[in-house]
Amino acid sequence: MFCSFPHKNQYNYKKSNISFEGLKENLRLGEKVLKEFNGEFGKPKSNTFINAKILQHQTNQAYIPVIQKISSVSDKYNKEVRSLRNNMTGDYPTLDEYINKLKEMVKNTNYANCGEQTNIIQYKLLQQGELPHNIRLLITEKTTNKKQENLWDHVFTVFGQKKYAHLNFPNAWGNQAVIIDAWSGIVTKAQDALDYLKQFMCFDPQKHNISYTCIDNQLFKNHVYDMNQKSQFRQFG
Repeated sequence: MFCSFPHKNQYNYKKSNISFEGLKENLRLGEKVLKEFNGEFGKPKSNTFINAKILQHQTNQAYIPVIQKISSVSDKYNKEVRSLRNNMTGDYPTLDEYINKLKEMVKNTNYANCGEQTNIIQYKLLQQGELPHNIRLLITEKTTNKKQENLWDHVFTVFGQKKYAHLNFPNAWGNQAVIIDAWSGIVTKAQDALDYLKQFMCFDPQKHNISYTCIDNQLFKNHVYDMNQKSQFRQFG
């Protein structure tokens, strides 16, 4: 038996009976931003996306030959993403300079995992006057051992959440929050997007723990030292 996962259209807001005008506006903006991203970068090659596909089918014997073949492709993509990240290492005076360099690297190499794609999406939303946040989704195995194994580590962007919402708790984001995830190619209502991602990553509540953490500060801690831009972000939790 292999892990099943939903089709993106399962959570397509155009097929639902959503009546919240603010949510509709956020969804329209999210689709615009993702379309702009896709037009600019296409579908960057990602080793973690391949790994997700492997995870979905790894217990199905019929997929073993395919998995063995694409595992080597994943290794190649991983080396390329690591090379991109090494080339991005360093301090940047402003977020603009960091993102411009990142966009150039992704265009030139056609490689990017969720972290790179999410940083670009967040920047595009900032340019639209929104206050988006990058959220880390971490899935770990339930165990009695003190050291938990990270089964999946993913980053996406959320915006339209309630003012002063605790960003580490999705239930506090409100009904107008929207998730954009260029890595998986979705734009939808936050709670529906989380359901989709959990299925995509084979989350089993009987076997796994899941947590969410706002990681906005990591970008500035690791790369950007413009305190005025840093002050735009407020992290709760």
